[in-house]
Amino acid sequence: MESLTRRHFLQVGGVALMGGVAGCSSAEEPPHPTLGELDVVNFDSTSYTLHVLLFRAGDAVYWASEPVSPATDHSPGGATFDGYPTESIDELVVRRDDQPKPEWERFDLTEYETDCLGFSIHIGDIDGRTPGEVSIWKTSNPSACERDE
Repeated sequence: MESLTRRHFLQVGGVALMGGVAGCSSAEEPPHPTLGELDVVNFDSTSYTLHVLLFRAGDAVYWASEPVSPATDHSPGGATFDGYPTESIDELVVRRDDQPKPEWERFDLTEYETDCLGFSIHIGDIDGRTPGEVSIWKTSNPSACERDE
């Protein structure tokens, strides 16, 4: 009889616990930022092709490749991505044409509580110390979200 009482107690406690967890999980998740701009700045004197993937709920919703012009003595090179979805993007993945998969750059948009994020993907740096290195720079500047629709 004691084990029946213990079993009953565990069953009731389990149901109560699951009800409490269910109540917590139904809390509304904050909206993910929209994607305002997606540009590339190349400080390197080499031209590249840059590949961008955007994910929503684990599924790729955008994949594009853009040739990126090299920097000159007077200005950096670059490119602009167009036609990407702006709403509910969870993750941005970027890679240079010859970059191995473990070195792909990733950016998790779900970590930010802002209305909009703009991205500038840099290849190399202005001082020339990191040629070919890809980095993702973000901004929440409102002008980054003023898109020509």
